[in-house]
Amino acid sequence: KKHLCPHCPRAFARAYNLKTHIATHDPQRPKPYKCPYASCGRGFSRKHDLGRH
Repeated sequence: KKHLCPHCPRAFARAYNLKTHIATHDPQRPKPYKCPYASCGRGFSRKHDLGRH
């Protein structure tokens, strides 16, 4: 894994995967998938991540 994230310890074998990962560090990234529990308040940019949460 030669493509290292400059923001966290993650590393990727492909440059494309690093590019999509770096976007997750953007605080302005839209997060349309909201957790249905009012006490949580978390939002996610991918439906898969909400399901995993």
